[in-house]
Amino acid sequence: MTGDARTPVRAALSLTAWCAAAAQSPPPVAVEGGADPSGQVYAWRLVNRSDKPVARIAFPHFHADLFTPPSGWGQNCTYLVNQGVPDRPGVCEAVAPEDGWLPGATADITMRIAASGAVRAPGRITITFTDGGVAHVDGVELPHAPSHLERFVPLMAFGAVIAIVLIRRALRRVTNAAAPDARSTGGNPPSV
Repeated sequence: MTGDARTPVRAALSLTAWCAAAAQSPPPVAVEGGADPSGQVYAWRLVNRSDKPVARIAFPHFHADLFTPPSGWGQNCTYLVNQGVPDRPGVCEAVAPEDGWLPGATADITMRIAASGAVRAPGRITITFTDGGVAHVDGVELPHAPSHLERFVPLMAFGAVIAIVLIRRALRRVTNAAAPDARSTGGNPPSV
């Protein structure tokens, strides 16, 4: 088979891939917002662009201590920061009223994060419709648990500073100990 025979097949596959990419619909819920400059308050404005009512919206979190859904909505949260609660990632769900969050409607949701421990990063929220369908919206700024590297960087930096101080002290001792030896190798002091 020659290169010319494959060209129509490749062109057809490319056209099919392009059409599939162009036909992708936008997410069913538009999400704007994220963390404020302090990184402690996340605020999102959501718009239901689907043709179905939404039953609930789930936001993953790390170190959230307060979650505020729209007025009249319920909430379910796991692992909010509190005494006796394990320090692990959780999920906060905004639960729409019985009829659901109607198409075209807007909702404002906020989440407060404890003073330390979470990092901002894009993530995925989960939308559940009243008919049981589920959709995901990626790229939403959310509070995540820091990676192991991010957790230990301050400790490693502190250890590096201590190591540098100890090495400098050891080098001074060696230099100071070598200085008297260098002066004493010149022989006996002259007699007067």
